[in-house]
Amino acid sequence: SRSKLFLNLGAKVVAFEPQSELCEHVVQHLKNHPRFTLMPIGLGKEPTVVELKISDAHVLSSMSDRWIESTTQSGRFSSYNWDNSIDVNVDTLDNMLIKFSVPTFIKIDVEGYELEVLQGLSHPVKYLSLEFTSEDIDNFKKCLLRINEIGKYIFQFSEGETLKMFFTHWMDGEALVNSLESKIETQPMLWGDIYCKNMCS
Repeated sequence: SRSKLFLNLGAKVVAFEPQSELCEHVVQHLKNHPRFTLMPIGLGKEPTVVELKISDAHVLSSMSDRWIESTTQSGRFSSYNWDNSIDVNVDTLDNMLIKFSVPTFIKIDVEGYELEVLQGLSHPVKYLSLEFTSEDIDNFKKCLLRINEIGKYIFQFSEGETLKMFFTHWMDGEALVNSLESKIETQPMLWGDIYCKNMCS
């Protein structure tokens, strides 16, 4: 859905998906599009092979045992199972930037593996987004620290699938965490996307 959105806006899109079944699904919908490239690999902090736990809902498959445990214990995904796994080839965003050039925007949606993906990126890009779930806020704080090691960023939040900015203004990482923690007090199952804007671009 996001690839289609950006292609419709005229962008060039490079997507990464290590699950062969989902690769086939994407190819069926975007086959032969001249501005779309699909890489059947995962992304992480170094080129290697990583175990991907396969969920019975494929979009919940994850390379993060921590994320699976926390979202299961909270009840968010307690009705799902991760009974199978596959080994997937993983490369870094830095290597992909060399291969495809530096993009304007990188969307990271990897079910709890965000920090590892960011550890494979050392070059600042204009915009980033990463998925956020309230149960995994401690890992999200580590992601913010990593992002600010890469460049000087300010942040916004889009709740759920609204694709709308929730706060009235962009803010620094500390203010964002404070705002999210305050919101979690009344909405403990909060989730959405964090948008990151590079102030030096």
